[in-house]
Amino acid sequence: MGSGLLVTYAPQPTHLVYNVLLVVYVLQVVGVLLMAETATRTPGALRSLRVSWTVPARARGPLVRAAPVVLAVWALAGFHGSVGPALVHRQMRQNFLGMPRIRRPLPDLRPERPA
Repeated sequence: MGSGLLVTYAPQPTHLVYNVLLVVYVLQVVGVLLMAETATRTPGALRSLRVSWTVPARARGPLVRAAPVVLAVWALAGFHGSVGPALVHRQMRQNFLGMPRIRRPLPDLRPERPA
């Protein structure tokens, strides 16, 4: 909301939002660098941060069978999330996904191709 207000009412709307965010990020980095460490180092602590991916043997089969379905659902949701607003706008001449009244579809303005 703050960025929307800056873009609407402040000068240089295309740059000011990013300049404000840059200042905030720099202040955050300085704050993190000035913080005192609350934990003491112990031997092997870095080794414990190494990522290891293991799946129990009993779960491997169901995981392999379910993975394509999960991937397909995520891909379909991403497709609808990216194309859905454009379709709603085209069909209803609205910029939101609320409950607008249905209107006529937009006319096809593409030039006709010669036969």
